[in-house]
Order: sequence, then structure tokens, then C-alpha cells
Amino acid sequence: MVTAAVFQYRFLISNLNRIGHLSIMILRLFLFGLILFVQGCILIPLTSPDTPSSYGVVSHGTVRGHSAPRAATKKERRLTSLLKGLQSPRAVVRTHSVFWIGEMGASGRPAEPKLRELLSNDSSPWVRRGCVKALVKILGPDAKPLLRQALNDSDTWVVHSARNALR
Repeated sequence: MVTAAVFQYRFLISNLNRIGHLSIMILRLFLFGLILFVQGCILIPLTSPDTPSSYGVVSHGTVRGHSAPRAATKKERRLTSLLKGLQSPRAVVRTHSVFWIGEMGASGRPAEPKLRELLSNDSSPWVRRGCVKALVKILGPDAKPLLRQALNDSDTWVVHSARNALR
């Protein structure tokens, strides 16, 4: 009877630990996404064409001699936030940023130079592997020279991803 109770207690505690670790991981991912969202919304102010500003807006979105600055689209704000994430000292932030830039597809093309740089110089193999996948999604067939360059990487997972993308 005592051994069964001890076994049930250990089983319960081990499952609570697993659930606890999973909850913490989910919470961390949620907070990371929230931070990127807030950075994209707060750090990049929207400008309305009919709002007076220091640009000399006269009325109805006209600026002396120029059209009013247009409001940044949601994709542009997201890309700007993700580009800031690529400069993070933490590899996990850079990896997530690279992944989400790749998910943007052709809209992530302005990030191509930074992704090329990370593919060549980043210390984390996960960031380099993410760059391979993101560049394929962004550039399509034009990414082949970069993939051939990635075949010479020191990490086997980066080489594996490049080899699969070349197929």
C-alpha cells in the first residue's frame, strides 16, 4: 500500500514537472511573440496623411511640393521589427526572426542582405540553417548560389538543409 502511494506521488510530481516545463516554454514563446508585436506597433509610429506634422502638411494629405508620407503597412512594420531581432545578441531571437522573415516570402526581400551576412558569419548553426530556409522562401530559384555556398558550412544540419533545398 505504501509503495503504491509513493509510486503515485512520484508519477504525479514527474507529470507536474513536465506540465510545468511545457507551460513555461509556451509562456516564453507567447511573450517573445508579444514583444515582437509591441515593438512593431510602438517603435514604428503610424503617420496619417491628414495629420499635421513637422513636414508642413497643409490639408488633405498634401505637403508643400510633395505628397504626404504614407503610413507603414503591417508587413513593413513586422519586417522592421524582425530586422531588429536579427541584431539581437541572443541566438534564439535571431533564429525566430529569420524563421518569420522566411514565412513572409517575397515580402521579406528587403532582409536579403542581412540574411546573406548571417548565413556567412553567424556563430549559431541554427541561425545559419534558418537563413538557408528563409532565403529559399524569399528568393526561390535565385537562391542557388547561396545554397552552394552553404554546402561548405561546418555544421552538418546547415549542409543538410542546403542539400535538401537544392533538390
